[in-house]
Amino acid sequence: MTAESTVRERWTNLLADDDGIAGRMHGIFDEAPARASLPYILIGGSQSEDWGTKDRDGAEVRMNSVMLCRGDEGVLLSLVAARIEAAVDRLRGVAGDWEIVSSRALRTRLVREPGDQLRWGIELRARCLRVIEPAAPG
Repeated sequence: MTAESTVRERWTNLLADDDGIAGRMHGIFDEAPARASLPYILIGGSQSEDWGTKDRDGAEVRMNSVMLCRGDEGVLLSLVAARIEAAVDRLRGVAGDWEIVSSRALRTRLVREPGDQLRWGIELRARCLRVIEPAAPG
């Protein structure tokens, strides 16, 4: 798997495994759902670029996630947004062939949408290095 797909999968799983997030949403989707009632989370676009070293492949992955809810659900939005921001630190660690060595929320944004909806978004950055297999003994 690529670093980008690894980070996306790990991020989606982190959000889905947190009852304080997933338990308050009607779903966590990788693309805009055809039919889903609010509130839900959309894992948005991502991009990656080289972040390797002389001896290890690496990638810097940037990704957006969006939470949509009704305009009267501001308290819910605040609670879940805080949990999502806290989850960024838990993104670090080994995932498949990659080690996510750093993760950081770069920015968040809250927008009131037409139709009395709230849209809260987070842009995060994860820096990854390919895991080096230990040399076989002997």
